[in-house]
Amino acid sequence: MDLMSGVAITKQIYDLLQTIKEGRDQKLVSDAAGNLSEKITALQMLNTELSGFYHSECQKTMKLSQENSKIKMFISNIEHYALHKTPAGSITYIPKDTPDNEVPLYYACAHCYQKAIVSMLQPDKRDSGFHMLYCPECKNKFKQSLIPLKSPNMPNPFRY
Repeated sequence: MDLMSGVAITKQIYDLLQTIKEGRDQKLVSDAAGNLSEKITALQMLNTELSGFYHSECQKTMKLSQENSKIKMFISNIEHYALHKTPAGSITYIPKDTPDNEVPLYYACAHCYQKAIVSMLQPDKRDSGFHMLYCPECKNKFKQSLIPLKSPNMPNPFRY
């Protein structure tokens, strides 16, 4: 059903009420009362459907408003970060210099950053001779730096 159906049903209800009000014939009044009951039920169903549509649209509007706020906040913060290549070659973001270095240096995940999320990379297990970082949000891993080899006087345990 749509809004025009609701208008049509309302007109039919009005006509049936006029028939009942002006009716002198009991059969005609009974038939009109039965039709009136059907039309009222149809109108109630339309009202329920419209109420559901209204609630759904309100939820969509609220969600879009929240996403819009999130995007605006990210855009206002984006100027505080710069692309950075770790010593091992991974691409991340780092905060730009702040006055008096009040924010400690940290790496932000480039993958999450593209989705308007600033996720601080965390230390991970060493892997293939590199210090590793991982993103707690998307679980990507980044090579931070090469693990230095032992001093030349010490034997390399990885050499056979």
